[in-house]
Amino acid sequence: MNNFRFLPWLFALSFTLAFLPVAAIIDINHIAFAAAETVTCGPNCVRVEVVAPPPAKPYPDAPKPFDWKLALASLLSLFATVVSLWVAYGQRRTATDSKIHEERIKQYQAIIADTAPLAVYFPALDSEGKSRLTADACMKMGRTANAWYFAHGAMLMSTEARNAYMRFVNGLVFASQAGKPLAVPEYPNDSALVTYGRLDEYRLQVLRETDPACATAAEQEPWLPRLRKMSAAAFDRPSRGDTAQARAGYALASDALIAKWKFGFAASDDDPPYHRFRDYIFLQNLSSKLRTALAQDLRSRRRPE
Repeated sequence: MNNFRFLPWLFALSFTLAFLPVAAIIDINHIAFAAAETVTCGPNCVRVEVVAPPPAKPYPDAPKPFDWKLALASLLSLFATVVSLWVAYGQRRTATDSKIHEERIKQYQAIIADTAPLAVYFPALDSEGKSRLTADACMKMGRTANAWYFAHGAMLMSTEARNAYMRFVNGLVFASQAGKPLAVPEYPNDSALVTYGRLDEYRLQVLRETDPACATAAEQEPWLPRLRKMSAAAFDRPSRGDTAQARAGYALASDALIAKWKFGFAASDDDPPYHRFRDYIFLQNLSSKLRTALAQDLRSRRRPE
């Protein structure tokens, strides 16, 4: 009988070892064994009571499954926010551009009207029925343009238009300081000699006198380094489709020629028209480039800078 006294212990141990794999499969972390109470029932008997574990509770920090619906809703919300901001920015920019365009239409008329003394056809006449551009008239145009620029134009003009304006005003400054009468036509006596077609040819002739190398480049190839350098500072640059006369106009509107232009050139009645009217040709070309730049602002709606 003493040889079998360890059988209950072996039975309990085998039961425990057999139960452990099952507990591991269920999730051993959720099973709690109660303390075993050993009761002696005799010299060869041991009773083991096992209390069932409490119901398993989920991990408080267990990872939750990925919620595709929540992720999709978040992405759609982000996309809607970005689209709303983009639409609001576009509407605000469109409204601003429209206001700038309307203001340009109203204000650009004033600076264009200021260039009326340089009109090719029917310029304003004096009390004697004649018209001749003078240094005082250039001074008046310059002051009017300066007042307009600081009152309205500075906040409306694009970079291209502002550059053309500065060159025009710079030319007026030099013309207003000429100590001699300007080389300009007198209306109505010289009306037949001043037309748009003739002015195109006059510009090329004046450029030949002022800068022969640049005139040669204008007549041969618009992209030669010499002409490209001359026109780099101008508001616009020649293209391959332009005529030599048009390219000469670009060159005459450059900063280099404005700086070295000599107003008040003495000419006789026997000189060719482009020689007698060279100051007018020069200033009229600057005003024409300014009007073109302003018109491009209205057409392309370039933003002010």
